[in-house]
Amino acid sequence: MTINEHLREFAGRSVQDFDGHGIKDPKSEAYRISLSYEEYNDDGLYWEDKLDRFLEHAKSSSAEAIVIGSWEDVGSQDSEFIVELLVDRKDQLPNLKALFFGDIIMEESECSWIEHGDMSPLLQAFPRLSHFAVRGGGGLSLGAVDHSNLRALIVQSGGLPQRVVSEVASARLPKLEHLELWLGEDNYGGDCTAEDLEPFVSKNLFPNLIFLGLKNSEIQDDIAILVANSPVLEKIKVLDLSMGTLTDKGAEALLANPKVRQLEYLDLHHHYLSTDLVKRILALGIPVNISDRQSEEVSDGEVWRFIAVSE
Repeated sequence: MTINEHLREFAGRSVQDFDGHGIKDPKSEAYRISLSYEEYNDDGLYWEDKLDRFLEHAKSSSAEAIVIGSWEDVGSQDSEFIVELLVDRKDQLPNLKALFFGDIIMEESECSWIEHGDMSPLLQAFPRLSHFAVRGGGGLSLGAVDHSNLRALIVQSGGLPQRVVSEVASARLPKLEHLELWLGEDNYGGDCTAEDLEPFVSKNLFPNLIFLGLKNSEIQDDIAILVANSPVLEKIKVLDLSMGTLTDKGAEALLANPKVRQLEYLDLHHHYLSTDLVKRILALGIPVNISDRQSEEVSDGEVWRFIAVSE
């Protein structure tokens, strides 16, 4: 699924845009609360109005999954006011288990324009959360993460600051199974190094981890080498190094470790591999996604490779 598509599913639930009217099945559907350009400019609505309309429904207290879409002016207004609204109304959402913050597509805002703030109050306010995802790295902070029930943490960004990476690495998440970080590139704030990612490939940081995604990175080769030479391959079932600038150098490192063949799924889509390396990856004997092969660009003697999502 690309960043330019609306979610069709989140945390195992189909996503339905909340139109201000009915709520059908709050336990099996995730409701997307979003403010369109027309609603804001023509109808005079605010995102808070859409949230309160949702909460007016008798079934809203049973809602288990919410997707936060665009708000008044995504390009110049950060999301901290939405965090405050949700925390203020936490007692009206006692069953919330899954929250995706920032399902905003390119037509509404570039990923790099999405500004956030401190998300830690959300994690503190909703102790039953099992899935938390956020799109956009600008101004983002997760704080001192300490959550007993979170099983999936996803951060989608065209440039994830090292500070946020360190916050995740320092988190206490005893039940975490799925970790997915879109690391991005330095031009958009993605300034972490492979060394900063070392905690994620240890055996002990998240004991229950089965899905590791360190993706959408301009240092994808370095990350592949780090993972290939780490003990994390002894416990995870899914490895996602997709959307970045992976070349034969990183792929060779993966192929050199026989533990890669123990994976249940390997995702390397959007890559810069040679035909020979693609064949060798396909010959691993495990399910792989090695689609969307990219071509390098050469300008003034310099080779350029691009990640899938930056701006």
